[in-house]
Parts: sequence; C-alpha cells; structure tokens
Amino acid sequence: MKRKHLTWLFLVYLLGVFGHINAQSVLIDPSNSSSILNAQSTTKGFLPPRMSEVQRNNMTGLVVGVIVYCLDCTLGAGPYSYNGSSWTPMFVTSFSPVTIGQSKFGGVVFYVDDSGQHGLVAALSDQSSATWYNGNYKNTLAIRSGIYSGFYNTERINTEQGAGIYAASIATQNNSGGFGDWYLPSKDEMTKMFQQIAVIPAITAGANYWSSTEESVSNPESTSLNAYQVILSSGVSSLQTKSTSARVRAVRRF
Repeated sequence: MKRKHLTWLFLVYLLGVFGHINAQSVLIDPSNSSSILNAQSTTKGFLPPRMSEVQRNNMTGLVVGVIVYCLDCTLGAGPYSYNGSSWTPMFVTSFSPVTIGQSKFGGVVFYVDDSGQHGLVAALSDQSSATWYNGNYKNTLAIRSGIYSGFYNTERINTEQGAGIYAASIATQNNSGGFGDWYLPSKDEMTKMFQQIAVIPAITAGANYWSSTEESVSNPESTSLNAYQVILSSGVSSLQTKSTSARVRAVRRF
C-alpha cells in the first residue's frame, strides 16, 4: 500500500508540474519493457522547445539526448538532438557535406570537422583595427587555444573588460548574414584560417591579426600584459602587448 501511495503522490506531482497533461492520455508505466511514458492522442502532438539556431547554440550545461525544435537552422528547420559534442538533425537520412570555400553561414567556410556538417566560417572582410585590451592589463583568463575555444575566450574578455572598443568587442558586434554569434578566433582557429588562406577574402598580407588567446600567467591574480597575434598570410604567431593595434577578423561556428 505504501508503494502504491507513493506512486500516486508522484503522479500528482507530475500533474502539478505539467499542468496541461491529461491523465487519460498520458500513461507513466515503469513496468513497461519499452517505454516509461506513453502519450496517446488523435488530435494533439508533442511540442518540444522551439528556438533559433543562435539560441540553440548558446545553450549551456547540455547532456546527451537533449531535443529542441530549431526554427531556422542552416541544415533545415526541424527537431535536433545533442549527441554529446554537436547538434544532429533527427530525421535527415542524407545530406550534402559542407565544403571548405563555400560562401554560407554568413561568411566563407575555412574548417569542417569529420561530421561534414559542422565547422567554422570567417567573415568576408576585416572588422577593424584595435587594441586587445580596454585600457587595463587585467588577466581575463581567456587562455584557451583550441578549435571552437575562441567563443569561450571572447565571452571571458568581454565580461572582464566591459563596454568599449577593443578586438573582442568589435568581433562580437559583427552581424554578417544576420548571425549574432561571431567572435574573436583563438590562436589555433587562426592557424586553420592560415591553412585555408586561399579561400578567405581580403586578407591584408603581412598584417598582424588579434587572436582571443591571452598569455597564460602562473598567478591568476597577476596582470597579463600580452596576447597572441597571428600574421594570417604567413601563419606566424607571437605574443604582443595588448595595447598594440592589430586587425580583427571575426569567425563563427556552425
């Protein structure tokens, strides 16, 4: 009897949380060998969370199996599931792989991962020239250098440095293609740009470009004077004082 009572309490709790559930059309059955939840209706469907691609890509704390309905995804509108590292369309049985050099996603593709669906695009032109810092040599802990890590770095920089005109801030203000998730690339992302320099338009030969990767210091409380610049036309990277002016070329992930 105690177990039955607890079961009813649990069902009442669920009905309180999900106020629109009709107990006659939703069956929670732990004894079922194939499904814990059995929803039955001839007039209504299941409605997952609906959002834009930018909103989906900004989700944090994801676990494998999360499902959303993307309204404007570049691979097509529809339900997507998170596989632990990327979003995958649930009902696409075939697709045309994205290729390097394609003009799409607001810029030009310069990196594609093994899935053939995800990678990086560069903006079609430089955004500006600027210093890395906002007048203060503070340590922002934007020290990641790998692929896709520029997004994290840029968020760290903008959070720590606040409003102003500097490289990371300028990169995030780009809205090419209508996308609002542009960022300052990490050092390794800029290396990928150099490897595909032939497809990236309007690169200034011999010019230094800021990366979002800050010099790592042993004491997090210490000031950090330098960040990495890359000469995109040669691939040479070096630490330069944050007060130095260098060019900004935003990227975004897809």
